[in-house]
Amino acid sequence: MTPNILEVQNLHFHYPDGSKALQGINMLINENSKVALLGPNGAGKSTLFLHLNALLKPCAGKIRYKGADFEYHKAFLKSLKKRVGIVFQNPDHQIFSASVKQDISFGLFNLGYSATEAGARVEEVGEKLNICELFDKPTHFLSVGQKKMVALAGVVVMQPEILICDEPNAGLDPGNYKILMNSLDTLYREGCTVIISTHDVDFAYSWADTIFILDQGRILKQGTFDQVFKDRRILEQAKLKPPWVFETWEKMIDNGMVSNILPAPRSQEQLYNMMSDRRIMKRTTPKIIEYQNV
Repeated sequence: MTPNILEVQNLHFHYPDGSKALQGINMLINENSKVALLGPNGAGKSTLFLHLNALLKPCAGKIRYKGADFEYHKAFLKSLKKRVGIVFQNPDHQIFSASVKQDISFGLFNLGYSATEAGARVEEVGEKLNICELFDKPTHFLSVGQKKMVALAGVVVMQPEILICDEPNAGLDPGNYKILMNSLDTLYREGCTVIISTHDVDFAYSWADTIFILDQGRILKQGTFDQVFKDRRILEQAKLKPPWVFETWEKMIDNGMVSNILPAPRSQEQLYNMMSDRRIMKRTTPKIIEYQNV
């Protein structure tokens, strides 16, 4: 069995006005992985996401889910939407019920769940995402961060195998951003494949297993964090800055402060811990050792 839960093969799409949004996209996405899409505005990230959920049909090429081609008839699409959930960048495009609880349960009722079954699933998701206190609130009274959590809950309650989030940190303060990303990490640990688009290279570097850089409807680079962020030419082409943790680590290697055989730190905390580890610094910086022994 293929480890790829999604395969995108030579995907092309253009809008009615003739603008080419996707131009030969090829992707392999492993099951239970964390995937980040990076790229400037207009790169095609949102359009690609709408294809992964079959909200758009490609002009050419195809998409495969667990080895089977997407089909664009009612029965397949209904089944796919339970397996591949998408959370839009603007939660107002996704929330339309009067109350939070009604909005989260809408998809379940649409699938024929009873009130008892839907209620139990909604309560479970509320506990998981820590939003039970919002259940009886009118949706138009919610903050942006609360709306994003409710939109996420409306997708998670369907128990998807793949969760797609378009710019999940857009419009969030640091507190709500942390809550949202902790929720996505919980879903990942439970076996969900999580795919996000973001402009935050530092977050993508610290979080993702696989990174894709898109620009003008094409994939410029894909791979692990070190494969992608070592390619400065591609970063410049996509108008992206290298993650500061990775850039700092490379400067330390260039200056002989650490060995290039050591694994690069993935976060600020890991970087600072390694910088304070005397065993690492002593072994790789003779001049510092001599100074310390004076």
